[in-house]
Amino acid sequence: MNFDTDYRDFKEVWTNAHAVMAAGNKNFSEIAIESIFDDLEDYPLEVIKQCVKRHRKTAQFAPTPFDIITIINESKGNKHLGVEEAWAIAQQLFDERATVIITNEIMTAYSVSQSLSPDKTAMRMAFKEKYSELVKNAPPAKWWATQGTDKDLRISAIKEAVSVGRLSHEAANTICLGYDRPTDGSDVIVKNKLKIIAMMVQSAIESEQKEQDLKKERAEQLKRNALEACKKLRDAL
Repeated sequence: MNFDTDYRDFKEVWTNAHAVMAAGNKNFSEIAIESIFDDLEDYPLEVIKQCVKRHRKTAQFAPTPFDIITIINESKGNKHLGVEEAWAIAQQLFDERATVIITNEIMTAYSVSQSLSPDKTAMRMAFKEKYSELVKNAPPAKWWATQGTDKDLRISAIKEAVSVGRLSHEAANTICLGYDRPTDGSDVIVKNKLKIIAMMVQSAIESEQKEQDLKKERAEQLKRNALEACKKLRDAL
């Protein structure tokens, strides 16, 4: 942040958060605000705003610089989300207007849950089970954007993703340029559905492979048991 251009906005965001949250300081001195600004000046103002907003939604007490820095560090692009937050993102896929910033693990788990639609409870349980399985030994998360049809929602989603470190500025620019081509939204809907279908097929292939591996393992175990039984019978004779 830059003191000359960002201090006033930062002060408003910070004091407002303390005004509405428990244990908030309702009477900050100018020196105290400047000190907090100094603690957080290495981060863009937009990032601070998004983190304060997230803190208001998820925390009980008013924010400290430590709270905001922790949120920033936890929001780095390569961190997988918890299952509840991942499901909250996956649910945005129900709206074809929305551009959703997502990972392969979230999309794959969502694709598996689609077979249980429209039972939202069953979908949620299937998503949680599959997502937990996928992220257990997954590589660092890679975020990408689905192709929503609403331009305003798209810009908002991409800006937020950049502010929390899930998309780089270069990736955001590339995405926006790529989205400028559609005129009626029909092709982006098709692309979204094709991607979901592809992930569902991949998931089905993986499940089939696991089932085949399990059957093979059981067959090998039965063979070993039979040989052991034959050996014991031969020894007994």
